[in-house]
Amino acid sequence: MKKIFIKEFMLICLFAIPYCNAAADGPGKYDSWNQAVKAYTYYPNVRVIILKNKNITAIPDTLDLYKLAGLDLKDNQIKALPSNPNLPNLGSLDLTNNRISAIDNLNKIPLLYELKLAGNLIAEFDNIDLPRLKKLYLDDNYITELSGNIHLPNLESLFLKNNSIAKISDNIDLPNLKYLDLRNNHIEYVSPEIFKQFPKLSHIDLNENPLSQENVDDLKAVFPPRSG
Repeated sequence: MKKIFIKEFMLICLFAIPYCNAAADGPGKYDSWNQAVKAYTYYPNVRVIILKNKNITAIPDTLDLYKLAGLDLKDNQIKALPSNPNLPNLGSLDLTNNRISAIDNLNKIPLLYELKLAGNLIAEFDNIDLPRLKKLYLDDNYITELSGNIHLPNLESLFLKNNSIAKISDNIDLPNLKYLDLRNNHIEYVSPEIFKQFPKLSHIDLNENPLSQENVDDLKAVFPPRSG
């Protein structure tokens, strides 16, 4: 892993973003959209923009930052995703703690591998087609069902803690899922057959759900708890 320090801002360039190459004269931490876009225009090596906790209420409808690899908009008041983003190289998007109610238009960001949407107002988890996505954070939302209308063939980690999920569908296609966090939901029963949908699953957390002891015992029989 390569670490690049820019003034007080540390940009960590992971192997997943090989084209990340920030310049010392182009820091990624800004106070407004206008400032960020101006820096992006004048400093061609800027690859990450951070606009955390800036009272931003909307993302420009036609966002055109085609070289950007990372965008951090955590802790704002954003209600919707842009309708036609031009972000063909974006790999990481952080929208934690905003006011987004629907997951849409993300299919227009083809290289997205990490998406953080925890702490929003999302009620439905469906109609997602992100073939490169590996990590998806949806904790602290209002999702009621884990349904099968998603296309995330390379997803490895799915975080759904503190939602209102009561049902896990039996037709979910997540062939590479390894980590599933479903803590503190409303799940009363999980069929042991669920694990056939996740052939690579190595960790599932169902703590703080109203499961019966009989169901817990059935699940342990097919998915024994890890020692240590």
